[in-house]
Amino acid sequence: MSKLTQLLQHVCEPQHEQFLITLHESLFGITQQDIESQLITISPERYHLFRKDRDKIKVIQQVVCQYFDLRDYELKAETRVHKVVFARQVVLAAQYCCTKYSLAEVSRMFGKHHATVLYSISQVRNLYATSKPHRDDIQAIINKLNSEMIEGFEILFTNDYKDSLKKV
Repeated sequence: MSKLTQLLQHVCEPQHEQFLITLHESLFGITQQDIESQLITISPERYHLFRKDRDKIKVIQQVVCQYFDLRDYELKAETRVHKVVFARQVVLAAQYCCTKYSLAEVSRMFGKHHATVLYSISQVRNLYATSKPHRDDIQAIINKLNSEMIEGFEILFTNDYKDSLKKV
């Protein structure tokens, strides 16, 4: 029996269950409570199963990457190219607004600090208010997300957004 097989057998024993859950949470940023609290609702018009939050995360990244003609790995790259930075900020803001994930959970997916998500929200709001090209980009992304049955990002651009973003 190889050392790797012995190690896997040891780690998979029942007394190590909490360790495995903690490892899973730290690797994927998803807690058992998050997994259990995901509700599947049915859209009345199409009887479409609504995506769970982790699926929303993927769709948000795909929509933004497709819009800006980027790859997923470019969003996580350490670059200061405006197109990539703006796309990353839009993704972080949308993921926080459209899911039940906390600031820390969203930021962990990008290897960032939770304050980065707050800054991204601020920047996206400011650019939406002051720059027509950015507003057009954001509005196109909102429309695409809504067509993908992912709603909530547009609340960021209303006056009462802070109350609406409070996580339950």
